[in-house]
Order: sequence, then structure tokens, then C-alpha cells
Amino acid sequence: MNGYIKLSVLTIVAITCVLKTSGYWGFYGHRLINSVAVFTLPLELLPFYKTYYEAIVSQSINPDKRRYAVRSEGMRHYMDLDHWISDRDTALTYNLAKDVLTHSGIVWRRHHPGGHKTIATDLPVENCGEGWTDTLALHIEALLPQLIEEGHVEILNICDQMPCFCDPQPEIVVALEITDTFMRHGMLPYHLIRHQTWLETAFRKGKIASIISLSAELGHYIADAHVPLHTTKNYDGQLTGQRGIHAFWETRIPELFAEEQYDLVLPPAQIVNNMDSFYWDIVWDSHALVEKVLRDEKTLMQEVHLDRVWCFDKRNGIMSRLQCRQYAFMYQRKLDGMVEDQMRKAIWAIGSAWYTAWHNAGQPDLNVMMHEDLDSFVQISLTDTVDWGNNNRFVRPHE
Repeated sequence: MNGYIKLSVLTIVAITCVLKTSGYWGFYGHRLINSVAVFTLPLELLPFYKTYYEAIVSQSINPDKRRYAVRSEGMRHYMDLDHWISDRDTALTYNLAKDVLTHSGIVWRRHHPGGHKTIATDLPVENCGEGWTDTLALHIEALLPQLIEEGHVEILNICDQMPCFCDPQPEIVVALEITDTFMRHGMLPYHLIRHQTWLETAFRKGKIASIISLSAELGHYIADAHVPLHTTKNYDGQLTGQRGIHAFWETRIPELFAEEQYDLVLPPAQIVNNMDSFYWDIVWDSHALVEKVLRDEKTLMQEVHLDRVWCFDKRNGIMSRLQCRQYAFMYQRKLDGMVEDQMRKAIWAIGSAWYTAWHNAGQPDLNVMMHEDLDSFVQISLTDTVDWGNNNRFVRPHE
């Protein structure tokens, strides 16, 4: 019990430090969430994560920085569940390769190896039998990194696996061209699963720089998964005349009330038995809140005079037009503490994800590896000091 009290005190100190040193779910929220998540860890991990605490906090915003420079980054932060389904009984298989195969643009072609001339297109698939999708999914799985980065891949020479598509003439090569029309609607839960595997591998290999960077960024994506508006195509209220609600919910409200009102002392992190289900449950639970997020703000807007909605307030040293503090307080109250609840859940989920990755990697002794990879860790930290600016607008890759 005394140990838990000590951790609680440390958590409160950490919250205070982050709130006083970070101006920025916005940059502010991600730093705060990662900082508190450290103190949910068991004693086997806590000294290690405390040693690299500043990097865990500062690198939590790296994924948002990359959104403006890397084409494939944006879709990792969200998934428009309502584009695909209306409830949990969905056609999605929860396997990225199979879902890409099912929902993306696919063209079969027969190419002559000399002139690469298209001889036939849209070849039938019914002759391949029931297992053809599984076979193709294996090919797509191998090419997913390229597909994610470029949005297009071509699979050649698959006659051994799919003879039903192959021309009897040996000089004819069958090609499968895939253009992604699936991931443009987001891949957040799929990416969480991939990222969890990367972190587990880093623990297994004892690479400190990778462990810290992957831990920090996994915290970012898990936090995003707890924001309801990251799970809907109406991500900024643009379809319901509520533009700006995204930053209002995930940035303005926490900045105003987290320090003075939120209880962020949480139970210890736990080992998660099935991380795939864990991440999908998070996204689905967040999606279930979308209707209330939008409905409550629209109702409140109708109840409050416009001059009480928008105010000029200083943020990060700059006067900006933002939702008034009283209006934000009324919205938070109407939401029944949703923002605080989602922040608490995100913190606990992050700690549990880190703990599970370490556990599944064989519980390596972190004290032994503590300073082995320090040089490369310092190099990575230095590259993160580049000034990317303070633009925190939520951006989709196709905007």
C-alpha cells in the first residue's frame, strides 16, 4: 500500500511538471497522457521508463509532426468505422491484408514479358476455389509496407499459387495490380496491432532507442483511439455544421480543466491477453460515443447565445478565437465527464500496452540494457528537436 501511495505522489508531481512546461489530445494532451502512463507501470519497468521519462513525453507528439510531411502517416490516426458499417456485425475481417483485398481496387492483367502489353483484364476468380483469398492475402501481407507508403502495388509471377489465372503459354505472366481504396478511410486499429508487435520486438532485441521511440509513439496512437471523433467520417463536425468540435473536445477542454479538475491517479497497468481484441474494443467503445459528442454540443449551441460561445483568449502567448471557458465548462458537464474518462482510459491502456509488450518479449532485464544503446538513443533525440511549428489542426491525408 505504501508503494502505491508513493507512486500516486509521483504521478501528481509528474502531472504538475508537464502542465507547467508544455503549452500544448493536442500536443498538450498527448504529453500529459504519456507522462502519467509511466506511473502506472510495475516496479520491473518503472525505473527504466523514469530514466527516459523526458523522451517518452517529448516524443509523444512525433506522429502529429509527421502528418504534414509523410503521406502515409495521417491514416494511422483514425478509422472511419461509419464508412464501412453501422454496428459491430460488419464485413470487416479485422485482418488488414484481407480487408484491403476485399475493399480495394484490384485488376488482374496478363502481361507479355517483352512488351508488358495488357492482353486481358478483369479475369474471373470463381475457378480458384474457396481458398484463393487466403492465398492472395499472404501476398498482400508481404507487400503491405509498400502499399501503405505508395497506395499502389503490383504482384507478379503468382502462377504457382494461383494457377487458375495463368495462361498455358509460359511466356505470359499474370500480374495483380492493387490500388488502395480501403486505408484512405483510416487504419488506426490495424496500425496499433502492428505497432504493438514492433515494440515487443524492440524489447526482445534490447534496443533502447527503439523501445523509447516506439513506446512514446504507441502512446500517441492509443490516445487517439480514445477520441470518439477519430472513429468517424464526420471527424470535425463538418457534416453537421459543427466545425471545430474536434479541437474543442480533445484540446480546449483538457487544457482548461485537466490540471484543476481531473483525477489522473490510476490503478496499476495490467497484462493484456489478446492485444488485437483490446485495440479493436477501444476503437469500438470510442465510436459508440460519437453521437453524444455531436448531439450534446449541437444542443448546447442552441441553448447559449452566440456571444457566450466564442471568446478571445490567450493560448501559447497568442490571442486566439476559442470557445469561452464557461461554454467549455457547460459542454464538459453535459458530456458527463466523458473527456476525463477517456483520458483516464487512454493512460491505463498505454501503460498496459507497454507492460504487455515487455512481458510478451520474455520480460528482459531492463537494468542490464539501460545504457547499452545510449549513443543511438541520443542521436534520435537530437533529430526530434527540429522546430515543426505549432500547427495542431487535425488533418486527413486527403485534405
